[in-house]
Amino acid sequence: MKIKWNRRITRRYLVIVLYGGWAAMLASLWSANRLEPALALLALPAGLAFAGALGWLMHFGRTYGEIDDTRGKYLDERQTNVRNAATTQAYHLFTGTACLWLLYEYIARTAAKLSLWTPSLDGEYQAIMGTAVVLAMTLPAALIAWHEPDGEEFENEKMRETA
Repeated sequence: MKIKWNRRITRRYLVIVLYGGWAAMLASLWSANRLEPALALLALPAGLAFAGALGWLMHFGRTYGEIDDTRGKYLDERQTNVRNAATTQAYHLFTGTACLWLLYEYIARTAAKLSLWTPSLDGEYQAIMGTAVVLAMTLPAALIAWHEPDGEEFENEKMRETA
């Protein structure tokens, strides 16, 4: 089955499956730890969906906009600007989220009267660190996949269908 990367809706589904699969996998493992061990079985399909989406998104991020010619593979000026803007936006989102987490962690640990949740198990810290790694790896490519318009081939296909 050939995935049509030139369609924005396909790329958006991919981003949703990626982060939804990660969240479902973490939720099922957390539930298995706290509620019912059999719920850990739900982590398998969620993990497979996450791994598949991660592979496709990483492939998309590596090959986005590459132009093949006699000089090799390169990006044109617009594609380089899109890549740089996505990386900058991802950096701002990631560091902003990390700063908010550090602030929350500080308040939760120093203001005992508030009774805020803090990670106490190793698995909870591993989930937080794993999420940080997943975001650091995927956020620039996910932003490009989410925001880029439909490709020329898809637009030409729509024009032929309406003619």
